[in-house]
Amino acid sequence: MKFSVKYYSRGGNTRAVAEVIAETLGVKAESIDTPIDENVDFLFIGGGLFMGQLDEKLTDYIMNISPEKIGNIVPFGTSGGQKKVIDKIKECATKKGVKIDERDLYIQMGIKGHTWLGLKGGKLNTKQINKTKEFATGFIA
Repeated sequence: MKFSVKYYSRGGNTRAVAEVIAETLGVKAESIDTPIDENVDFLFIGGGLFMGQLDEKLTDYIMNISPEKIGNIVPFGTSGGQKKVIDKIKECATKKGVKIDERDLYIQMGIKGHTWLGLKGGKLNTKQINKTKEFATGFIA
């Protein structure tokens, strides 16, 4: 199985989750600034909500994916309390015609990472790390 982990993170929370997923899968987490160079079975793609929406950069990234290079997208996301981020990623992938795996990961972060409030993110607690590792392990078991 070939895996790729891509993320868009403003406050560091989604990057932290991406790094745990990637480490568990034995790959490198990369920002969406890094293109997908080869075919992958699973593209883990994550982001957060900003004013209730995906950032335009993440939306553009998903809309520019080559469906023939991707087996399935696996959405993951962080936010203060709305799992809607997963739905938004799935919505974009569906519009693009990319298959979506039935599994997804959502990590609620509260207000950590709200840079506009001056709050740093990027630090997961033990429960969040374990949940993320357990999720990623399900793809290699």
